[in-house]
Amino acid sequence: MAERIRHERACELAGEGQRYWDLRRWGLLEESVKDARDIFGDLMYTRSYQPRHEVWPIPLVELDRNRNLTQNQGW
Repeated sequence: MAERIRHERACELAGEGQRYWDLRRWGLLEESVKDARDIFGDLMYTRSYQPRHEVWPIPLVELDRNRNLTQNQGW
């Protein structure tokens, strides 16, 4: 069922900028990041994945307010 939902969202929301957030939420971002190629198969640019793309940084003001917090890894 999850695969059908992913496919439906990919088709229905194409071009609306939701794909990145869906892949990130479902934990599929790392495996889906690939180099961009044109219709002839020539490399246009390379993409890279970093584990920090999975989490947001904790704002500095929150770290200052609460000394028990530690910044998310990679930020």
